[in-house]
Amino acid sequence: MKITTTLLFLLLTTSLAFSQKQETIDSDRPGKSISPHTVGKNVLQIQTGFDYTSNFNSSKDIPRLSYNVFSNETNLRYGLLDKLEINGTIGYRIDRYEQSGRPDFTGNGSEKLSIGTRVNIIDHDGLTPAIAASAQLLIPLETDVYYMVDNGFKGTISIKQPITKEWAVTGNIGIFDNPALVSLFSPYTINTSYIFTKDLSAFIEIFGSLYTEGLLYDPIEREELSYDAGIGYLLNNDLLLDFSFGNDNRLVDGSLFVNFGVSFRFGGDKQL
Repeated sequence: MKITTTLLFLLLTTSLAFSQKQETIDSDRPGKSISPHTVGKNVLQIQTGFDYTSNFNSSKDIPRLSYNVFSNETNLRYGLLDKLEINGTIGYRIDRYEQSGRPDFTGNGSEKLSIGTRVNIIDHDGLTPAIAASAQLLIPLETDVYYMVDNGFKGTISIKQPITKEWAVTGNIGIFDNPALVSLFSPYTINTSYIFTKDLSAFIEIFGSLYTEGLLYDPIEREELSYDAGIGYLLNNDLLLDFSFGNDNRLVDGSLFVNFGVSFRFGGDKQL
């Protein structure tokens, strides 16, 4: 046990000491997957996007429901070391719901308040995968549209496997402890991306939950996969625009969404 712990410690410290900053910005946007790369020492990176979600059919599990959700999510990431970062998230949402047998609802407020960290354990070299671990503390927050009664936790392992120079597959698997749902579940993503030119890339992704317990509406019983796809366009090495769309069936069948956003960064050492 001591030998294993020592080896893991040496692997982590060596990884932190010998690292390489990304030449171009590496963002978690677009899509649901998070990157196994960190932003680089002394780099401040901002990722923000706007989302419109609409339910376009009735669910089998609850009375007929239609809704429109407009939301923004902003992520701040700062590199303490080349392979170690701290980060935070804040969101804002406007909900409009119509459900048979209940009064219509319109509400708005902040959501998804969290702080966290990410460490790049292994960086890819050729066909070697990149691997990172991240942890987020979900901060209690109660608004018209969001309910986090106590501290929650989300941990994620991210792995990116290059297939060719242009094509790669990224997978996320994690654990999500949300006191508001009285449950533990494991969200996952599988993302395949392709670089067409230096500036243009595209992706296709599926996402969901492998295990869920304690939810009122259990996503694991749903037959439909959740999926999205989109493109990213580099305006320069430090600025990325993105657009994506998809269908989210995790809680209610048939939630169509579109999303667009931007990622940009400041600081850090110049590339050699």
